[in-house]
Amino acid sequence: MKYIFFIIFFIIFMPLVNGETAIANMDTYWTLTGEITNANPYSVFIAPMQDDILSDKLLKSSNNFELLTINGNPINNTELDISTITLNGIEGFWMPPYSTVKLKFGQEIEHIISSDGTANSYDVVGPGLVNKVETMNIKTLFEARKKGILLNEFKLYVRGSVVKSDDTDILSLILPCPLVLDGYYKFNKIMGTKDIDVWTDSYNNYLDKHSKVSHKQNPELYEIDDTLVPNMDNAFGMNLELNVFDVPAMVFTTSEKQPIDFAYTMYWDEKYT
Repeated sequence: MKYIFFIIFFIIFMPLVNGETAIANMDTYWTLTGEITNANPYSVFIAPMQDDILSDKLLKSSNNFELLTINGNPINNTELDISTITLNGIEGFWMPPYSTVKLKFGQEIEHIISSDGTANSYDVVGPGLVNKVETMNIKTLFEARKKGILLNEFKLYVRGSVVKSDDTDILSLILPCPLVLDGYYKFNKIMGTKDIDVWTDSYNNYLDKHSKVSHKQNPELYEIDDTLVPNMDNAFGMNLELNVFDVPAMVFTTSEKQPIDFAYTMYWDEKYT
């Protein structure tokens, strides 16, 4: 019985056509706040990046799921809540000696989650898996990083919702948190009193647990010649601990047109890097 919860995530996508089919829409709004301190005895010109702030990053995937694509389209420009000037063609602001400036960015993005249509109308397929997130690197966010410029107390707030498309009878998704602070040290999910908790702490652990269950149920599909698999712990005479990128994720199934709302905060500080 303890594995029965995996069964409910199997889904029929109906109808599907050749090419990619949108199965859900996701809207997100994010704000980033933080502090920059000029610890130098002279003024410094700071030029925050306002284009290409976000970078795509792939997580691992699994054949137990139907791999989906996700594409985002910003519907407004990144907004910097501070007065800027243009110096030598670069937009930024001056910081006096030993001063601290509080910054705030914000942007709204529309996403489309799509299936490639490889499953036909009568195929039972695994849950839809999104294996891409967008990351923001605080250290590269400011083009004019100089010695003596300190970055502290950055907080990313993200809220959004996922709505299944009209052509999808049941939507079953494994969805990593869509926007991540690179090198964050703390994550907090935000839930209202009536919200359903769809969060799992680790995207990677969820996939691993699902694979173990699939292996027990269908061992003939997972036969591996152990003699061909190297022992990584001893391959180089040392124990290897790989730093695998991982994030919290949402896991849910819905047949309703009502949106699945979510919100969370992430925290980054230079002293933890």
